[in-house]
Amino acid sequence: MFIFTLTGLKTDATAIRLSSEVSVGRLHPREVDRVKPPQPPGGLGLPVEESGTRILSSGSSFEEARKEAWDRCLLVITALRLLKAGGVGLGLYGVAYTVGQPETAYPLYPAFRLSRSASVGWASRSGFAVSRDDGKRLRILYRGLLKGDTGSMLALRRFDMAYQRDFLEDRLIDLWVALESLFGTPSEVQELRYKFAMRIAHFIGSNPVDREDIFQGMKDAYLRRSKVVHGVGSQADIRKAARDTEDALRRSLCKAVSEGKPPDPDYLDRLAAQGFPMRSHK
Repeated sequence: MFIFTLTGLKTDATAIRLSSEVSVGRLHPREVDRVKPPQPPGGLGLPVEESGTRILSSGSSFEEARKEAWDRCLLVITALRLLKAGGVGLGLYGVAYTVGQPETAYPLYPAFRLSRSASVGWASRSGFAVSRDDGKRLRILYRGLLKGDTGSMLALRRFDMAYQRDFLEDRLIDLWVALESLFGTPSEVQELRYKFAMRIAHFIGSNPVDREDIFQGMKDAYLRRSKVVHGVGSQADIRKAARDTEDALRRSLCKAVSEGKPPDPDYLDRLAAQGFPMRSHK
């Protein structure tokens, strides 16, 4: 059994089960004690988060089992981030133990050389609450990520990378790189602003008004993104563009992961030309 603490996660649920091997929730006091490392003299050690993910791993060796558990932990973090906005990331400590025979807790730094995508950067400033009612949707997202659809991998990686950025400009660019990988085609060099906004609106918009709002918001956000690349733009404009872009990217990735298929730009172009709403194209 592996336990990884999660920072920023607030929940009253003790175990939201994502699969037969993985659950996420509030840790039992005994689990917190297992994770807590020896305190230095004076008791000035870093606090241990009280929420985390529990992962059963069956690797043939401890290192293999730990790598498998680590990979699944990262998927849990991504699924939580897709579920809703807010700061959630990897905590400082983890522990591995055999039931009835606890081993010494080990700190994740520097043992795992923590990947940047698992840290929280700017996101650590905001809370992240999950309830048992979120369990069904969270399971769908986790299992979709577990399948490893290669068509969405770059977008998911840049979505996660945006969470560790300290500067809004860097965050906005990461989010747009993710959207471009979902909705762009290699041959396109012109009219990207219009095409991306139109495709995104048709992919996630639920009705004509929603699609129009998304379309206008994405055109504006893409313009802000272009200005950021050239060092132009106010913090207020960048903040709004980053917020709108993150929301559109989260909705797009949720749909792609849940359906098991990334957006088809050509299909979305045909829908726009015909004036039809988006349907599932699994």
